[in-house]
Amino acid sequence: KWVEQTAVIVTQNGIPAGFHCVTKDITESYQLEREKKYLYQLFQSIMENSPQAIYIKSTEGRYIHVNKRFCELLGLSELEITGKSDDELFGSNMTLHYRNKEMQVIRTQAPSRMRQNFNSKNGVRNYSIELFPLFDHENELLGISGIATDITETVQNRKHLIAALKNAESAEKHTQSFLANMSHE
Repeated sequence: KWVEQTAVIVTQNGIPAGFHCVTKDITESYQLEREKKYLYQLFQSIMENSPQAIYIKSTEGRYIHVNKRFCELLGLSELEITGKSDDELFGSNMTLHYRNKEMQVIRTQAPSRMRQNFNSKNGVRNYSIELFPLFDHENELLGISGIATDITETVQNRKHLIAALKNAESAEKHTQSFLANMSHE
């Protein structure tokens, strides 16, 4: 059991004569607080170790929390991002489509996916971003979250595969044409 004890010294004529003591069982609240800290630590571990860029925004579009990967992607610290909107970070001309997609998630309270190209220090990168609403324990909308996965290599591999398929189809046509010409001679 965990207890909290409060004591008050009782005086008579300015001389300590005793004390009043109140003891309260705080086992349940202590356990809840420990569980809350444990769950927060799990959340932080996921956020900091995920290879995806993750953020949480208010319904007004201001960043509440971002992970390390998101900071690296923007080249900014968490303090430089938290509390700001996309307009403040990227300029309004770049963010209209993105904010419209987030507003759709807020309006429908349903997940959505989008693709976004992002200029990074390593050149243009392609991202698939999963957007989804965040709710409290009473199912009230708190904000939205986004998880951005770098799909640049997948996009490039797909382009190479399509080019290889076209080359193979072209070679097949040339082979068939050659064989058809040879059979007539």
